Formats: sequence, C-alpha cells, structure tokens
Amino acid sequence: MRRFSATSFLGRRPATQYTGFPKSVHMVAIVAMFAAAAAAAAAALLKWHVQRRRTLRLMQFNILFDLPNPGCIDETVRAYASADELAWPNRCKAIAQRLDSSCDVAFLEECGPTMFEEIKALLPGFNGFHASQLVDKCVHPDGEEIALFVRRSTVELLDGNPRCRRLIEDSAAKANPARRALLMAKEQPGECPPEAYAVVSAAVRRRGWGSDQKLVVGGTHLRWEFGTMPAAKGKPVQAVAAARLLLEHASEVGTSDVALAGDFNSWPSHGAVLALTEGLVPGHAEHPGSEVGDLSLTAPLRSAYAAAHGGQEPLFTRKKNSQSSQFCLDYVFVGGKVRVAGAGFGAGPPPFAPEGDGSDLPYLPCAAWPSDHLPLVVELGV
Repeated sequence: MRRFSATSFLGRRPATQYTGFPKSVHMVAIVAMFAAAAAAAAAALLKWHVQRRRTLRLMQFNILFDLPNPGCIDETVRAYASADELAWPNRCKAIAQRLDSSCDVAFLEECGPTMFEEIKALLPGFNGFHASQLVDKCVHPDGEEIALFVRRSTVELLDGNPRCRRLIEDSAAKANPARRALLMAKEQPGECPPEAYAVVSAAVRRRGWGSDQKLVVGGTHLRWEFGTMPAAKGKPVQAVAAARLLLEHASEVGTSDVALAGDFNSWPSHGAVLALTEGLVPGHAEHPGSEVGDLSLTAPLRSAYAAAHGGQEPLFTRKKNSQSSQFCLDYVFVGGKVRVAGAGFGAGPPPFAPEGDGSDLPYLPCAAWPSDHLPLVVELGV
C-alpha cells in the first residue's frame, strides 16, 4: 500500500514558501509554557499553605486505658493482640507520634494521669492539660480521663487555662429532676460514677487568624451502656449537657463558634447524636422519656466528618477483633460559622479502604493503630 505524507498528499511547497518559526522562537514558547505551569503550581502550593495556616486541625482520640479493667487492656484483648502491640511504652510512643504529625489541638479519652504525663513528656512542643488538674477534687481515677494537648507554635490559648466542668453542673439538668435522675443512674460494674463525667473546654485561636476569630473547643466521653441498661437512656441528656456547657463557655468569650469532640458511645442513629444534630422530641426511639421534655439545642450542631464526606460518617471508629465489634462512636460536632475543610484519620494511609467492609483492618489495637479506637482528625476554619 502506498504511504502518503503530508507533502505528497498536499503537494510539495515551493522552496521560498514560509515553513514555520525559527527554532529559537519555539524554545521561547516552550520555556514560557513551562514557566506558566510552574507559576500555576507555585500559586496552588501557596494557596494550600495559606489555607493550612487558616485551618485548625483538631483530633479526637480514645486511646484505651492501660488497665486490666473490663473494656480496657483486659484478657479479651490480650487473647488476640500481641504483647508488643499492647505494651504501654510502645502504644504511648505511637500515640504521641500520631498526635504530633496530625493535629494542632487534640482531645484524648481513657487517658489516666500517669499515661498523660508520659505522653506529655514525648510532646515538648505542646501544652498539655489533664482533667484531674482542672477540677478541685478527683471523684474517681477513671473519671478524670480526658486530656487536652495544644500545639504552642500554631495555637493561642485565649482564656487562661482550660476548664473542666461536670455534666451534672448543666443548669437544665439541675432544674429538671428527671434529667438529673438520668444523669445520675447507677453505673454498671467497672464503670466510673455518673458524677465523674465531664467536658474539658478551651478558647483558642489559630495563629494567623484575625483578632476577632476564635473557637471554643471541648472534649467529652459519654457512658458506654447500651440497649436496655438503665444508664443507657442518660446518654442523650449527657450529650446535651456537654454541648450546653461548651456553648456557655463560648458565650463568655464572645463567640458562637464551637467544636465538641468525644467518644459518644453512640451510633449515628442513636439518641445522643440526634439530640445534638436535630433535637430529640418525647417519644423518639432511645429517648430517655417524655418526663424530661424536649432534648435539643437552640442551634443544632453538625458532624464535621459527615460535612466533609457528603453526609456519611466513618465506617467505624472503634473495633476489637471482629467486624461485629466495629462501630462509629467518635465524632467532632461543630456549631456557629465553623467551616469544615476536611476530615480523616490523620497522617499516613487511611486505616481501612473507603469502600470496603473493614476486614482489611482485622483488629484493634494493632502495631499501626495503638488503640481500639481510631483517631479522628478534622480541619476547621472560622
């Protein structure tokens, strides 16, 4: 078959016909093209850095008590995890590394006072606060379990030391005997006394924000009881109490912008989550009872992770050694004009495939993830 070329098909051009730009002009065009691409990349990188300076990375992380109590590092966990994976010195180092590489502010739960001091020693760039240091009296060693870490180079503390307030101090709970009764339901064996539950809060500003920009962050941990356990119905009351105490702190410092992190021991469809995000009316499933009235906030909060992922919560944030033990229990709720720029699990590859069923992360804790809960990290702006 005859092969056609452009010149044979179109006819040969006369020798005097103009055939193109000089090579030097082509080189200038190529250089200009690469310069434009480099400038666009530099602008994109600058925009990313500017956005990063304007967002505050907040971590929520239940780190699992280093205790032999049920639900902590007990015989059940020791049956499937190796001794190295459960050894506190190893877990302590891994927790500190994850915190240092992933966030500006972190709330940790199930963090005993001794655990706190050892983590703090590994984080010289952070101010660390433990709930047991922020209250007048230690009600129960497992009750003062919330720790707060704030990176000094990126975040200012605006209101002195953080606060620790008991959930039973909520004025609505004090004024309503039915609410208080649910808050004070007797604990299950191995659980901490109901009056020990608290919220730790602090007013902060990301360095680089304007003087009128501030955020009040809080961390809490609700009761673990589920189903028909007497105390399970108190979790929506606890959630609303924690939010109200946080909002009171925000009002005192002159902002409506808040973020409430915690292990809420509740699925997305459970009463505690619904009470914060849409309100819980009498008669609703898992509602603590019509005698306590409407459980809702004046301005509902929003789940930061769901806001960043089209309304979807994580497949799970807590797991033991089976898919039947994986639940979404950890959240960061935001209110006011807080903007959610992103949400995930911190530095490094995600712990499980986004479209998977969780089987690629066979159990927790493991060498890569040092707790039976996953860290949840959200990027917030105001």
